[in-house]
Amino acid sequence: MASLRPFAATLETGALAEAAMQSAITQTQPTGTIEDTVRLLKRQPLSSSAWLDLATARLAAGKGMEEVEQALRLSALTGPNESVPMASRALFALPLWTALPDDLRRRTAQDIAGGWDRLEASDKLVMRLALSNTPAIRTELTALLRQADSMSQARLDNLGLGPAQPEGSMP
Repeated sequence: MASLRPFAATLETGALAEAAMQSAITQTQPTGTIEDTVRLLKRQPLSSSAWLDLATARLAAGKGMEEVEQALRLSALTGPNESVPMASRALFALPLWTALPDDLRRRTAQDIAGGWDRLEASDKLVMRLALSNTPAIRTELTALLRQADSMSQARLDNLGLGPAQPEGSMP
């Protein structure tokens, strides 16, 4: 985890920095090295999952955020509506929220909305817990979800983005 230290200053403290980041990194752990993933992408340049693997490998290797963002953008470009990669991108990107530029924040909101049903219950819980401890991100994400998908309050509640939870309670 020492290779992730350069990003620590850009991440929120508390649950988002720890629980969600740990989950995102372990859930989307690439199967090989950066070089292995690049070789795969040379054969399958339209693989959104491979681009996400590259973003994950770059983050794990301590590469700059620009390199991580580039691969994340290409994952979204090559698989904008594929629900499984959307769910994986959402889990990967949410812990990086404060370091992401506006376009990737909007994309993450779209990925959460489109990939939510593909997430395992444990991943949904991690995401809800992370969001419950970061009110500023909850507010921004809720606004983006309403904007991007005209989401109803019932759907936002299902995503764990309903009215703020009392301190110490679970969403």
